[in-house]
Amino acid sequence: MKLIFVVFLTFCLGVSGTAVGQAGAPAKSSAQQGQEAQTVRTPLAAAFCAIDVAGKTFRVLPWDENARKWKRDSVRVLAWNDQTRLLSGTHTLTMPQLISGKPLDDGSKDIADIRGKRGAFYIAAIEGKEVVQKVELVGLFANEPIPAVGGNWGAQILGVPGKVSCGKDGD
Repeated sequence: MKLIFVVFLTFCLGVSGTAVGQAGAPAKSSAQQGQEAQTVRTPLAAAFCAIDVAGKTFRVLPWDENARKWKRDSVRVLAWNDQTRLLSGTHTLTMPQLISGKPLDDGSKDIADIRGKRGAFYIAAIEGKEVVQKVELVGLFANEPIPAVGGNWGAQILGVPGKVSCGKDGD
């Protein structure tokens, strides 16, 4: 039974990974493929604090998986370009598409809706700058607690947590 579940899960993840790459994603230029080849780091688990459209930067609040808390003293500024992709489930948009008003999903209809959301930021060093290649939006990170209420008959999960507050320094 366990083997069947593992095979089924592997198949589902493989199919969804293929669908993400095909569902409405713009064709990749050779420059994009070259930039992705430079991405060798583990993705940065972080939350969007602010998006500067004119300066083409994200301010992000990193998640510390080992300490199980947000690194509030380590807000980072990352660059993005016109090829930076945002992924949510099977939906994919580039930053210019989101800025122009195309919704990423039901909960992310514009730039303001992205603020406070969690994501896996795939970063490459390009010309001395940390440039985000893609961001996969996620509900929770590894070891992040799920909001729940305890009672006499057990615990009740309150649902997916809300947006992350970056505080005064993170915007």
